[in-house]
Amino acid sequence: MLKRIIFPVLFLFALSVDVCAAETEAQPTLKVVYFTSSDRDVEPDYQARLTRVMEEVQRFYREEMKRNGFGPKTFALERDDDGKMVIHLAKSDKPMKEYHRKTPNAAGRLRGDALASLKKEGKDFSKETLVLFAPFLEWKDGKSTEIGPYCGGGSQVAGTAWVFDDRRLDAKLLASNEPGGWYGGRKKTLGESNTIYIGGVTHELGHALSLPHVCQTQEEKKTLGTALMGAGNHTYGREQRTEQKGTFLTRTSAIPLSVHRLFREKQPKEWWKNNTTTDVDEPKREDGRIILKGQVKSDREIIGIAAWYDGVARRADYDAVGWTTDVDDQGKFEIAIGDLKKGDHEIRLAFFFDNGGKRVLKYKTNLDD
Repeated sequence: MLKRIIFPVLFLFALSVDVCAAETEAQPTLKVVYFTSSDRDVEPDYQARLTRVMEEVQRFYREEMKRNGFGPKTFALERDDDGKMVIHLAKSDKPMKEYHRKTPNAAGRLRGDALASLKKEGKDFSKETLVLFAPFLEWKDGKSTEIGPYCGGGSQVAGTAWVFDDRRLDAKLLASNEPGGWYGGRKKTLGESNTIYIGGVTHELGHALSLPHVCQTQEEKKTLGTALMGAGNHTYGREQRTEQKGTFLTRTSAIPLSVHRLFREKQPKEWWKNNTTTDVDEPKREDGRIILKGQVKSDREIIGIAAWYDGVARRADYDAVGWTTDVDDQGKFEIAIGDLKKGDHEIRLAFFFDNGGKRVLKYKTNLDD
């Protein structure tokens, strides 16, 4: 039975970026930045390679959003007059070791120095979504060491993904079984290496686009593979080399992306604000699932509802499993949460609105044997 429930805490999703109403009618572009330290230079053929990488990431999101029922939505890449993807170069006067991931706030300092370098050229990207490539893999005797930060974070309007560039990083090598890669203290094929690092770009960009961690349900694992925002950065594109399933985007990730600034052709007049009331029944356990029923009323269109079932003992939500539902014409909904496990868990029930807003109810649960 459901042993313990603490009733919901309601809060309005807060954005860390001040964006005024009706900022622009045009779909903004994802900004690709290449950051180098004083002792590191750009990797060979970076323009063509990173174009292939980002177009592959763009394709993944487009196809997965379509599969989830939102149409072929994806982010737009910035292009010059000749149609080439724009890569903004940023330079630091500090050596690579100053951005070592073990130093305090390495990611924040790297981003700050990149923005400062770009601002000297009249480019203010402080309120943009960025992919920050840096050649911060250090190779010696055929083995690589990750030096800089590799992470991501952001909101519905702005964010940053910190990732690596390397001469071996290339989407056309995803199918390769040739040797030459390295990861986790082991030799990898070039294909395996690109699975991890292109998967990493896709995953960290997800965080920059506001997505939390979520793993696949048992059924999704059988039919679709590994969730991008779970461990999907380690399975991305592997179906090109083997008969194993690769990476997919969960619907819990697709719903917030569908109203993200970078995924919409027209911007809302007011970001995230809404007047909303919720009435949710006490959760019940039925047939091995937790059932949440209720009604939501809002002055904004409700795009979808998601619930994460997250073990408290493990940090960073890596074991969170997601479930989704829609509302009917009266705003009524029912969501069934499965894959239940023993121990303390948190349920986060989120309502997503057409202007990027999100409201969340939280529940603490513990299941008896």
